Amino acid sequence: MSKDLFEDLDNAPDELKAVVIKHAFDDETYENCKLLLQECRAIGYTFDYGLDASPYNLRKMPKHNGYIGFARALNLVNEGFKFRQDMSQTWFELYKDDQKFKLNKTNAKLIKEHLNK
Repeated sequence: MSKDLFEDLDNAPDELKAVVIKHAFDDETYENCKLLLQECRAIGYTFDYGLDASPYNLRKMPKHNGYIGFARALNLVNEGFKFRQDMSQTWFELYKDDQKFKLNKTNAKLIKEHLNK
């Protein structure tokens, strides 16, 4: 089991620290846990919370076959990443400079719809 980043925030990435600190003084309610979880997931992290609405076990989300999820993809698009696909539509990715993130076909379709709005 990986280390709980709530207990080791000094060694967490700055982007994650900023999200956790932003919510540090929120009341421990289910609604606030859901908001914090949504922001953490958007940057590739997740955690659990119990019946007392106290978050614990903050950790990096596992990659699923190397593909990123829709929330993370949308966050990247908002950060200026561009969308591309091959001619036969067998692979899809977001890219910027030397960074690349793979998308599955469903999330690629959703991102393309978002970009065409």
